[in-house]
Amino acid sequence: MTFSPSSLTSKKAMAFIVLSILLLLTLVSAQNKQINITLGSSITAADGRLALAIRPICLRILPQGLTGFAIGVWLATSPNRTIVWTASRDDPPLTDGSITLTFDGRLLWGASGGQEKAISQASEPVTTASMLDNGNFVLYGTNQQVIWSTFSSPTDTLLPGQSLVSGSELYSSVSETDRSTGNYRLNNQNDGNVVSYPAGTLDDANNAYWDTGTFQIGFPITLALNSNGVLYITGNNGNYSKNLAQATTSSGVDVYYRAIIDVDGILRLYSHTFGTNNASTTKVEWAALNDRCLVRGVCGLNSYCDLGPDGEPNCLVHRASNLSTLIKFPLVARVTPPALETAQ
Repeated sequence: MTFSPSSLTSKKAMAFIVLSILLLLTLVSAQNKQINITLGSSITAADGRLALAIRPICLRILPQGLTGFAIGVWLATSPNRTIVWTASRDDPPLTDGSITLTFDGRLLWGASGGQEKAISQASEPVTTASMLDNGNFVLYGTNQQVIWSTFSSPTDTLLPGQSLVSGSELYSSVSETDRSTGNYRLNNQNDGNVVSYPAGTLDDANNAYWDTGTFQIGFPITLALNSNGVLYITGNNGNYSKNLAQATTSSGVDVYYRAIIDVDGILRLYSHTFGTNNASTTKVEWAALNDRCLVRGVCGLNSYCDLGPDGEPNCLVHRASNLSTLIKFPLVARVTPPALETAQ
């Protein structure tokens, strides 16, 4: 694999670190803060997994469920890595192959038997690609113009510097290990309101369970996250701005933020603080809802949600043994995000 010389200017040279089942290719550039991939380069799975990284951000061939792999960008948190973007998230899992930036300017997944699949939908041939330290994987055309990026096609997450423009949506994942499209969506509507709905429902007030309260604002807005951990909406050519959340963890070179519509349908703001030996701590800085029973669709028809003492929703139904007696019992178990420290 070849890379442009400018990506090798840091004090740390190219290093190969082999971890039991993971071969991680790490190039660190303290000056340029990015890794450039030239035409003809490829990232090939070794034991199924390989990453192109500026720590702690990586472009990686990553596990997808129990049967294969997907292509994505992860944040190197511990003990588990945090996936922040997935390519073609609803396609069948991959089994082998490599990511290649071809000589004719296409970013492809290729496998045995001549299989090929485009990873990006660039508008013109690509000349170089870069993994930026803010988590954005960028493709450049002629004159180093950006023609495609992962920031322009978010899945469930916003990173610092990334925006959700009017008319766009984030979709939750099925689970922490299955990054396919899940049960909830966050819609930045054209009427200026950002609204949470169950997936597959109409943009109707009867289906909504959270919103920014800006449906009468009169102009489109953008939902954005900045490097200081502020999640905000802005519009009217910058003349309007409203903060939704402000991280309490101090920003710095060792702190990363992300906003995500979680598996359970709630929009949350997280901070990840990195310490020595690549250790990290994760903290919930803000949640749009504190009661998970308020998420519409968390329980099925003819059932209701009862929040347990541990904060977990229990779905219950009424069963009439006679006209005056109702018996309630658990209906389903719900998939929940990992337990994390909550900001005070």
